[in-house]
Amino acid sequence: MLTLRDLELMRHIGMETSLVAAGRRAGMAAPSATNRLNRIEEIVGESLVIRSGRRFELTPAGKIVAASATLIADELRRMNELLQGRQRHGRQTLRLACSDTVLIGELPAVLGEFLEAHPAIDVAVVSGDFDAVAALVASGEADLALFPHPPAGHGLRSIPYRLERICLIVPDGHELARRPGAIALADALPYDFVSTHHDLRLTKYIADHAPESLLVRSRVTVDTLAAQAEIIARSRLGIGVTVESIARQAARTYPVKMIPLADKWARLDFHLLAKNLDNLGEVASLFAQHIKSRVA
Repeated sequence: MLTLRDLELMRHIGMETSLVAAGRRAGMAAPSATNRLNRIEEIVGESLVIRSGRRFELTPAGKIVAASATLIADELRRMNELLQGRQRHGRQTLRLACSDTVLIGELPAVLGEFLEAHPAIDVAVVSGDFDAVAALVASGEADLALFPHPPAGHGLRSIPYRLERICLIVPDGHELARRPGAIALADALPYDFVSTHHDLRLTKYIADHAPESLLVRSRVTVDTLAAQAEIIARSRLGIGVTVESIARQAARTYPVKMIPLADKWARLDFHLLAKNLDNLGEVASLFAQHIKSRVA
């Protein structure tokens, strides 16, 4: 008979491509993980993985066991959350993952509204790149994620919940700040830019949809949109491409101006992601309803 520890290892095997990595996530040394996998295969009566050096892939039987292990782990997690909530006098916690763009843009206002409406709920937020965020949701370590324009093939369920405009952020007094209305990105190419790293989701989206962005002359490159806004405002070394919520927030703090982009691609869809949107826990369901109601 399989134990919960067996199922924990199989759950991680379903998310990794090496037994060493799966064992590490399950808190097992490599020899222990190997021995446990061998024992699981003996109990099941079938090979669960096809090994190729240090890497492996699941057999059809392995996929069934790994998927079942994940479902059982999710149910145990929900049970523990309910019990912990009772022990904490009825309080429950939403575990939310998001991109840095969401974290410094819309999330403070969203959480303020949500927590005011649900005073018995707490929220734990983790931000990161898409791979990190998707892994947290896939493993059950996060209930939901908010992310802009997620890549295809991520294995999660997602629904778009809002569109946001992509815009320029420029220092007050800049030549572009005196131009009325929206402009095309091509019209801004003669000026120096403060850019964001290529692995930022917004940067990837622009590179995929706007070939002219490859002609941008970057004087400074930073890793977050918040750092970009501060450098533009305080150093006046260039202009930048960002999203409207962050530009408006920066304009309340720094002497900068937001300029809409007229390009057709200058719209970014934000998605709500989960392992199964039809089977969310109570707290996650409340937050999903709240985030969707903001644009209803």
